[in-house]
Amino acid sequence: MITSKPVAADILCASAIATTATLVTVPAGRWYTADVSISASCGSASITATPAVTWTPNDASCGPSVTTVLARVTVISIASAPQQGSRTTGILVYGGNTGGVLSFATNSATTASVTINGFLL
Repeated sequence: MITSKPVAADILCASAIATTATLVTVPAGRWYTADVSISASCGSASITATPAVTWTPNDASCGPSVTTVLARVTVISIASAPQQGSRTTGILVYGGNTGGVLSFATNSATTASVTINGFLL
């Protein structure tokens, strides 16, 4: 349970429609909690798209301590049937001694977008 409100500077939000190396930077010694919404579509080719948000820590003191996919949506297009999908996932990461970043990759999607809304603790 969160018993106090964050200051305005601790509210970190981001969005992207293309692969993006740094959506949100989590500083050292801070927790970040957020809702991540991903939507994607596949064109008429037979493909599987897996747009994802990944946590990359700067060292092993972070949590998770290794690069980890935190949110993903899978869209499968078969033959000439375009498909779409979306998902919202809650995440929590810890910046450890040196911090880390959240990134987004479209991973074969014809179109994809991500929105992250959260705050530092």
